[in-house]
Amino acid sequence: MVNVGAVSKKWSNDVLMALNDGAKRFNQLIKQVGGSNNKMSTRTLADRLKNLEDEGLVEREIVHGRPPTTAYKLTNKGKKAIELIIKLSEL
Repeated sequence: MVNVGAVSKKWSNDVLMALNDGAKRFNQLIKQVGGSNNKMSTRTLADRLKNLEDEGLVEREIVHGRPPTTAYKLTNKGKKAIELIIKLSEL
């Protein structure tokens, strides 16, 4: 079951929709979701990612390399939440 509170905060749906295309790094998300017109702060994105991760909708993954980076991707629960969001937007 998806916690409505987790996806009702500003930017949460935008973050989930951005991750629907596949795993992304933090800076990719801030550019895609926050864009030049929308002005989402890095603090807000970090907060939304943490909340979505706590709810089990997003998973954080360490990508080994030089330097190591962090990527975020949807969990199965997150993918189901996307389906619900899309259905609700069609009403």
